[in-house]
Amino acid sequence: MDIKLLDRGMDYSVYLIKFKKNIENRSDRSKISNSVIEKILANKFKIKSKICRTHTGKPFIQKENIFISISYSYKYILVCISSVPVGIDIEENRFYYPRKCYNLILTAGERKCDVPLVKI
Repeated sequence: MDIKLLDRGMDYSVYLIKFKKNIENRSDRSKISNSVIEKILANKFKIKSKICRTHTGKPFIQKENIFISISYSYKYILVCISSVPVGIDIEENRFYYPRKCYNLILTAGERKCDVPLVKI
């Protein structure tokens, strides 16, 4: 795991956490991100608090004026810690080759058809 500070402003800090492989299990991603955020808060901001969640699942630190936004994409977690409400998003570029998608889109009968497929 690699943690990098991407950006820092007067009222926010953005961190990128990169893993060697994709973490597909949502529960594992949540546990890992909570642990990393708690370490960042303890080391950088001298705050030792557990992350709480609103009824909609948005993370926050109770009794502190700290707002957190977390976004996941494959082997990346992007975290923004701020003194104002914040939202952040990350998406990894994914390139799909049409031929690899044919089995997902076409029926067996359609795949046997001799009609040339359009090149994208």
